Amino acid sequence: MCVAMCSSKVDLSTHGKAMIRNFLFDISGCTGNYTLQGRELECIRYIKETVGGNKVLLLLSGGVDSTVCAALLHKALREDQVIAVHIDNGFMRKNESHRVAQSLEKIGIKLKGVNVGAQVHVYAAVVISCDRDPPVSSGDHDSTHGYQLPDQNNQDAVYDLQP
Repeated sequence: MCVAMCSSKVDLSTHGKAMIRNFLFDISGCTGNYTLQGRELECIRYIKETVGGNKVLLLLSGGVDSTVCAALLHKALREDQVIAVHIDNGFMRKNESHRVAQSLEKIGIKLKGVNVGAQVHVYAAVVISCDRDPPVSSGDHDSTHGYQLPDQNNQDAVYDLQP
C-alpha cells in the first residue's frame, strides 16, 4: 500500500509535480486518459442502466453534489422519471430556496418545493440548560417543552418557490 499526501499547492513544492506524476503513473498505474466528458458519459450510461424505466426521487439542497446529481439525472432520464424536491428547512439563507429553483430551472429541471420551516423552528427553539446538574423532570410536561407543535398533516406546507 502506498500513501501520498500533497498540498493543493504541490506545484509550488520542489519537484512537487514530478512526485505526483511518479505516484499516479509509475506507482499507482493510472493511465492519464481521464476526462470530465468521459466521466459524464459513464455516469449517464450507469444511471440509464440502473434506473431503467423506474422513477427517481431526488432531494435537492441546492449544493454542488445534489445539483450535479440532478443535472446528470436530467440528461440520462425522461422528464417524468425524475421527481426533484427541495425542502426549505427554515435554515436557508434569505431567498436561497428561490435561487435554487431558478438555477435548476435554467438547466431544465422542474422542482417541487416544500416549506417545513415553521415545523423545524418549533423544534429548534428548545432552550438547553448549561448547568452542571442534569435537569430534574417533574413528569408533568411533555417533550415539546410547552410549545404547540404544528399539525403534521398540514397540506399548506407545499409552496411556490417565489420570494
